[in-house]
Amino acid sequence: MMMFRAKLPANFNLRFLLILFLVSFASALNSVRASNDNLAAADRLVKDEKYKDAVSLLRKSPQSARNFYYQGYCYYRLKHEPESKQLFQFVLSQYPQSPEAKLADEFLRRIDPHYDSAPYKQTLLTQKASANSSALNQNARIIETPELLAKPPQNHDSKELGDLPQEARIFFTPAVSTGHMMVDASVDGHPVKCMFDTGAPGILFGKNQLRQLGILPPQGPATTSVSGWAGVALPAWTMKLKVKVANLERILPATIQEDFDLPPLIGYSFIRGYQYEIDQKAKCMLLKKEQRDEKSQSINSLYDLPCRILGTKAIVPVDINGRKTPFFIDTGAAITILNSRDAAALRIEIPSDAPVMMAGGVGGLSPYRAVNVDIRLGPIVRRDFQILIGGYAGNALGQDFMQGWRFSVDEKKSLLRFFH
Repeated sequence: MMMFRAKLPANFNLRFLLILFLVSFASALNSVRASNDNLAAADRLVKDEKYKDAVSLLRKSPQSARNFYYQGYCYYRLKHEPESKQLFQFVLSQYPQSPEAKLADEFLRRIDPHYDSAPYKQTLLTQKASANSSALNQNARIIETPELLAKPPQNHDSKELGDLPQEARIFFTPAVSTGHMMVDASVDGHPVKCMFDTGAPGILFGKNQLRQLGILPPQGPATTSVSGWAGVALPAWTMKLKVKVANLERILPATIQEDFDLPPLIGYSFIRGYQYEIDQKAKCMLLKKEQRDEKSQSINSLYDLPCRILGTKAIVPVDINGRKTPFFIDTGAAITILNSRDAAALRIEIPSDAPVMMAGGVGGLSPYRAVNVDIRLGPIVRRDFQILIGGYAGNALGQDFMQGWRFSVDEKKSLLRFFH
């Protein structure tokens, strides 16, 4: 078989690469210009207090620290606290060296009196600035307008917290099919069964559920979006609801999606300002206000584990098959979940015949593969323990792993405490 080879100029490859570089550079330059144009347009919309329009524009723009900070600021001005906190926390975790991270940290400290900036400061201390830090800072510079760089106002909910009971004891029942913590609640005076999830940021209802309770749902176009393990963003609205569980009653902003097939969700915003302790055996959650004069407890290396508080989540290093990876304590997850990327990094082999399961919640269902591993956290050791691998979010320690144990999350000391 004869082969023919075209004769090319000796510098063909170099010329081709040069042309390719110029095309790529021009494309990147156009992208940067488009990003800057969008940010400038968003800045004008913010000045005109058109925050919803600014968010819509920013969502179509290239991702950057500036973009996410702007979105967080807009949600803050729209009084959508859960969304603004999530975006500010994302800026801190993904762009800790940027000027926007400092602003996000300042916002979080003012929005939430219980927010601890120590993890962010530690990140700055441990991370080395890149050799090209001056160029990085120049590219990351925010569009400096007096309004965006102004200090956020002080939080005024300390009186609301002061009027609440010193402690509350909430009993829950594990759902038969899912294991979720189910509690008896009332919303605007209407009794309703809800899921209790300390890992979720706030209150979530469907319009269908509000109608069933006789509560008029929000009208007009969606003002925000919500997503969960399935990774699909769904349109949503925000409204305030009076929520009561046991002797604790609070008026809080709730996120409302069009239809929600699961029971309504009560998240972290309901217990904000309280330390919480969960007794899986007694099926009880004990909430206590933080005491300033509380005596320090001695640290037990087996039962008191360091954890990182990120927003509403307590993140702990978990040993899987002899290797550690971060998980968050998820009281709203029935099953322990490990995302595919971390499973690959841990070199976990997924058998070709591993069962496929569909699981999820907000945003729909996603496929997972069931795999058995050895897993340990402090005093809890599970051998040949089944977890689900897949999904689009982080890693979650579910009720199946924590069952039978009594534990508390001490946010002030950044400790996960088990009781023996």
